[in-house]
Amino acid sequence: MARRKEAARAVRRAVRRTALVVGEGDTEEALLLHLRRLYTHGAQGLRISIKNARGKGAGHVVDCAIRAGAHAAYDHCAALLDTDEGWTPAVRRRAAARSIQVVESDPCCEAWLLEIVGRGAERRSAEHKREFERVFGTSAHEPRVFTMHFQREVLDAARSRVATLDQLLTVFGV
Repeated sequence: MARRKEAARAVRRAVRRTALVVGEGDTEEALLLHLRRLYTHGAQGLRISIKNARGKGAGHVVDCAIRAGAHAAYDHCAALLDTDEGWTPAVRRRAAARSIQVVESDPCCEAWLLEIVGRGAERRSAEHKREFERVFGTSAHEPRVFTMHFQREVLDAARSRVATLDQLLTVFGV
């Protein structure tokens, strides 16, 4: 009997840190899932929960992060959002008041994804999306585009020159 108590006391479980990352839409969700597969390993490190805000602008993404964060005690909360719609000083203050780290895609996610592969340029959001489809043959919300073209080596090499990627990987604890 005493032996069983000693064995029970000897088992220690490490408490994992947790993070919630809310993406604006399907593209951000596919990207975040890809990054989680690449950069988090098994039961070690940071546990990342990913939510999709289903669009509707930056304010809605921040509100989704606030609501999702209220239901669970995450150690860290972040939002990946496009700055082309609804990104106002009021939304920025609301995110800061709730300690939500905002990773800004300026003007959209496709812009810095193109920059990773050396195809970055000044364009509007719609032009970035068309260029992304032209370069990769599919839209950015298809998960296979990330597994085929954004392997870990490519991302690691681009991290120093793409600030948004660096911010996002920092959220992932890398």
